[in-house]
Amino acid sequence: MSLRWSDHLLGYNTHDLGPMSRSNSIEAFSLQASTERRGSVDTENLAKPGELFAAVRRVRSFDDVVRQIRDAVLNGRVPPGERLPSERELALQLGVSRPTLREGLRALEAAGLIEIRLGGSGGIYASAPDGQLIGSALESLMHIRDASRWDLQEFRRAFEPENAALAALRATDVNLDALYTSVGALTSAIADDRDEVVIASADFALHEAVAIASHNEVRIAIMIGIGQATQRTTEALAATTHRDRLRIAAEELELMVRAIDDVDPEAARRHMLNHLTTV
Repeated sequence: MSLRWSDHLLGYNTHDLGPMSRSNSIEAFSLQASTERRGSVDTENLAKPGELFAAVRRVRSFDDVVRQIRDAVLNGRVPPGERLPSERELALQLGVSRPTLREGLRALEAAGLIEIRLGGSGGIYASAPDGQLIGSALESLMHIRDASRWDLQEFRRAFEPENAALAALRATDVNLDALYTSVGALTSAIADDRDEVVIASADFALHEAVAIASHNEVRIAIMIGIGQATQRTTEALAATTHRDRLRIAAEELELMVRAIDDVDPEAARRHMLNHLTTV
């Protein structure tokens, strides 16, 4: 199952905004500088009427460029696909040099929060980070912290059974269709003795579908990150685990889906835990 990060993580509600021109959007999304004290940034300054950002007054201007634009995108003030002011206008509003602004824009583009397009229709556009970026960040953090596969398994055994329990209470008909499709694909992949890549992909699609059915944006985001960060590990596990054991693990997931359909959170929780313990 595919997942649009912009739908499931950020929860934008742009349909209420209606169509707007670039100039109108700048005025509508006029921001105030953060009221929090952050190091050397002068947070007393507010955005001028009709401007999107407030001028940066002190030395760590790069940090504040990143923070203001990041917050504007993540808060939905500048929705995905909306064009930001030009580089010249941003530099004027933020009160920074063009090199400082470009440094901040590069960092934001690397984080997946903006897209810089070239050509006649070019410009700076807001975008939504996808699961691959979050997964890569989680994978890097795990390596830096020297987290083991067992650390992750311990976390998943506490985290994912609750996803299943919430799904049993909140799943819609659309969610149930996705769950049955996903578990069917997994059991078929195991029965047909498909390779580890196919099995691991089918397994994660089901775990992702459970998180989506929980209708909890944080849980969805974390589950996507886990899947991206552990793809290679999951493939290796599928390759080295005996097929009979994989079938038992898949049977637990079948029982979990039925429990979700039966609105039985305790059974859903139990079968997810059994599955994670089996593999």
